Amino acid sequence: MTTVLGVMMLSLAHKYYQILLAQGVCVSVGSEILYVPSISLVASRFQQRRPLAMFITTSGTAIAGGVIYPIIFPTLQPKLGFSWATRVLSFVTLGELIIAMSIMLPSTKSKALHHVRSLLDPIAFRDPAFMAFCLALFLM
Repeated sequence: MTTVLGVMMLSLAHKYYQILLAQGVCVSVGSEILYVPSISLVASRFQQRRPLAMFITTSGTAIAGGVIYPIIFPTLQPKLGFSWATRVLSFVTLGELIIAMSIMLPSTKSKALHHVRSLLDPIAFRDPAFMAFCLALFLM
């Protein structure tokens, strides 16, 4: 919901620092909180067709951000103005998140964890692939 809040706050922004806080901080943090767990959940649920499942999961973000939003915003912005066009995008985001959560949350309840793991595993930082992934997420 941090993502939706950030887009809503963008519709109220009038100064550069407000845009930076809404888009740069709030939307970014919300997106990262959603993206990594959803990808790991899909990877843990599929064994045989994992690459296909990962492809479908990651392409959903590109379709929404690269196809749907650029069609909605320029169409609505001349009619409604920047504020309401941005609010419509936030409602679309909210609808997408409701659908995604309704699919993901039942999957997490069916698999109970039998052991408690630590939040941070320092051994993971020795893996070059993991470090490249962390760097890519940071730059994203």
